[in-house]
Amino acid sequence: MKKVMSMFVLVCLLSSMLMGCGGVKAEETFVTFNCEDGGFSVDFPEEPKDEVQTLQTPLGNIDLHMYIVEKEDIAYICMYNDYPEELIKQAKADDLLVGACNGAVANVNGKNQKVTDVTLGEYPGKDLTYDLEKDGRSVKAHQKIYLVGNRLYQMNIATDKEEENKESINKFFDSFKLNSK
Repeated sequence: MKKVMSMFVLVCLLSSMLMGCGGVKAEETFVTFNCEDGGFSVDFPEEPKDEVQTLQTPLGNIDLHMYIVEKEDIAYICMYNDYPEELIKQAKADDLLVGACNGAVANVNGKNQKVTDVTLGEYPGKDLTYDLEKDGRSVKAHQKIYLVGNRLYQMNIATDKEEENKESINKFFDSFKLNSK
């Protein structure tokens, strides 16, 4: 009887351990992506796809350089664009950053926008979160936006499983670095 009871306890222990492990996400391995043209490096879970989109604006055409990794339940995007020097001389950095935040939210019909001031060393930035709908799912978007001279850097995360991806999100955001000149 004692042997049967010990075996039962062992089976219960193993079962509960296995069931408990079912919700744990395996730690992702990240690789450093060095963008020489963009002057930065950032860690992605795999080599990103790159795209360039030309935006027609009242200031003229602006090339938006995007680096993207899409996984099952999360998208990682790092992008940059250069503003004309004349605009930088005339506009306040905070106005440009607020405009970038408002544009990001408006482009996807986002809701519940929250913006806080951040910095990247000496450079001003914004930490932006908002909610959006994508393919009938509620998605949380999180962006960090920095203005470095006339260059605007944007790091973006979109996920419907924010808590499960928290470690990967932090790893992505914390890895962003400007390259030495």
